[in-house]
Amino acid sequence: MTEYELAEYLMTLLGYHAEGGSSELQDFDTNIAGDIISDNLPVDITADMFANEVLGFAMSMESQGKA
Repeated sequence: MTEYELAEYLMTLLGYHAEGGSSELQDFDTNIAGDIISDNLPVDITADMFANEVLGFAMSMESQGKA
């Protein structure tokens, strides 16, 4: 995975790149990606934080009554 791809995927997960994927109709603006990512993700992030807060796995577990 390249740094460009990682930035694009993080932007999608954070909700700033709704289409996702470079083959989609929406253009990916690399000029603002770094600023948005750094403003919305903590400097130190654990796997649990990423899974629960970014990917939303905690909400999925709660809706199934397993949290």
